[in-house]
Amino acid sequence: MNFKALCEYVADSGIGLTTGRNLFINQAPITSEPIVALFKQPNAGAEIDPELIGRRRGRFQLVVRADEHEAGEAIAKQLSELLTMVETPLNGILVRSLRPLHEPVSYAVSVGNKIEFSVNFYWIYDIVESK
Repeated sequence: MNFKALCEYVADSGIGLTTGRNLFINQAPITSEPIVALFKQPNAGAEIDPELIGRRRGRFQLVVRADEHEAGEAIAKQLSELLTMVETPLNGILVRSLRPLHEPVSYAVSVGNKIEFSVNFYWIYDIVESK
């Protein structure tokens, strides 16, 4: 899965997330600020379409960790909206469809006494040449 392109898109959106500081791939370190992490699902990665060269389908999980319930929920909703796209070119991929599968869900307080929200996404994308 091409999470690098998604992270670049999120970081360039102007909402204050920076890869390696508060935006992560497959990890969610404990920090003093809200963090966002993208996790592959399943661990095997994206499904390769056997008939359409370069086409991939997959799922991923967005996790938002914050000190306050309202702040975490607001970030999760903002990212759900930002990551809803159709026919969108990103670096090295063309997102055919990217959609959240549900509203943000909060769950048990994590290590560090933070509130966490989760949103699962489904996407279809094509691998294209980077310019």
